[in-house]
Amino acid sequence: MNLSIEQLRVISAVAQSSSFSEAARSLRLTQPAVSRTVQTVEAHVGAQLFARTTRMVELTADGIEFLSVAAAILDEFDAGMGRFAAFQRADRGLLTVAALPVLASGMLAQVVSAFLATRPEVQLNLVTGSAKEVLERLHSGDADVAITELPTEAAGLLVTPLGSDPACAVVPRDHPLGQMGEVRWQDLIHHNFIALSKGTSVRRLTDEGFKAAAVYPNTTVTVDATVTAIAMMSHGMGITVFPLSTQSLTTAGELRFVPLEEPAVSRELAVIAPASPAPSALARQFSATVVSFRTTLAGGPPQPF
Repeated sequence: MNLSIEQLRVISAVAQSSSFSEAARSLRLTQPAVSRTVQTVEAHVGAQLFARTTRMVELTADGIEFLSVAAAILDEFDAGMGRFAAFQRADRGLLTVAALPVLASGMLAQVVSAFLATRPEVQLNLVTGSAKEVLERLHSGDADVAITELPTEAAGLLVTPLGSDPACAVVPRDHPLGQMGEVRWQDLIHHNFIALSKGTSVRRLTDEGFKAAAVYPNTTVTVDATVTAIAMMSHGMGITVFPLSTQSLTTAGELRFVPLEEPAVSRELAVIAPASPAPSALARQFSATVVSFRTTLAGGPPQPF
């Protein structure tokens, strides 16, 4: 039989109070129960731990040594349980979040900042990838939470929609299209177009819009990152189409985001976690924080609720 934490606590309480009756009161046990526990422990270790007199109880030499061992075990156990309780409260631990690059570089920074502000013992690992890659990380267990497009197949996933992220024409502030209240996809074909690489969610959104409008852009440059496209536009190399959520990546007033119509195209965003095993408290709290900032993620002002 191995000794239990409860038995070690009894030995510690008797040693601290030098009294079986005081130890029983502090532990809310009967005095006979405390006496039996001490006898059981002494029999297990093969040594007398306490010298008993009619007036008091004193530790023997073996008892002093055993108490130091018991105290170390109890301290480590209590500290470990404290860490576990903090993990259950979402106050500590490691969380890996996978997100689309545009979201990770933009409004998601506000979410992470708000989440970590009151959790100094939490470590957050933020990784990025395409919509397909983000879901693969989730399914493989390499990520605890994903912020990405609403999946078409949700089996085995806990999906919370975040709302629409509409496509916008993005042009330099002095561009003629920037003076319009809204533009059509057809209006874009008369200008040099900066495209995102195939396989990205932004490129999929752009291709969907041009296809629905039955027009084709005059693509002059193709880049693999939104920040590169922004740099190209700042040098007058053309215009592009971004989801509204990318607006936070631009310098205020540098570029215009103009609503696109005929047709209006958008992507649906969602926060996703695996259904099994059940998400940790940390993952659940982070997901709740994302939901509270969903207006921000969709390109609007931050409106936690």
